Amino acid sequence: MPTVMAGAVLISHERAILLGRRMARRRAGWMADKERDHVGLCAHCRHVRRIKSDRGSIFYQCGLARTDPNFSKYPALPVIQCPGYERAQSSGDEQS
Repeated sequence: MPTVMAGAVLISHERAILLGRRMARRRAGWMADKERDHVGLCAHCRHVRRIKSDRGSIFYQCGLARTDPNFSKYPALPVIQCPGYERAQSSGDEQS
């Protein structure tokens, strides 16, 4: 069975894959927290559309601005309060 050198410890290839996946999940959670802190409510709003530019910048477009002039198309971030905020349902949420 092939091994992968991780520091001074030899581990199996399968174990290395599992560790890599675990680190990827942790990083994804950290990135979600970072986005929430930077963006505010828009990070989890069902009306938001994330737009990524060719240069890698991410813009948050409010879908409510299309029909209601009270909402800014690209709100100043972070959004702390918003009368149109509705939390987006994640795939793990139960529907009743």
